Amino acid sequence: MPQITIVATRNVFVRLNMIAFADRVRSFTAQALNCNTPNGKLSVDDTEAHVVEADSLHIVGSNEFQVKITVEANDYPERKSNLAERSDLLESLVKEILPKDFRCYIWVKLSPAEFRAFNGTM
Repeated sequence: MPQITIVATRNVFVRLNMIAFADRVRSFTAQALNCNTPNGKLSVDDTEAHVVEADSLHIVGSNEFQVKITVEANDYPERKSNLAERSDLLESLVKEILPKDFRCYIWVKLSPAEFRAFNGTM
């Protein structure tokens, strides 16, 4: 399950509907990172986005970006082999819904991971 963190400045929150923006980024992430393997198939329901207003955080450095998108996902070989192309696709899709005056970055991090969903036994 890819985890997406979107950190944006207050002026981005004012100008964009951040929930709708995050939903679009979730969809774009699923599209860009989908793999044709049983464990690597993704739909938007397989992604999760956390949206944070940057002005409420104490961030040191990197102030030139109004929107910062970090994606963390499993490092399946199919993703690693063409990560640059997948990142290019994600970037191009996000550019289409982001105003030109907002500076943004996307950082896709792949690593070994194991996801478990469960209910308690009590």
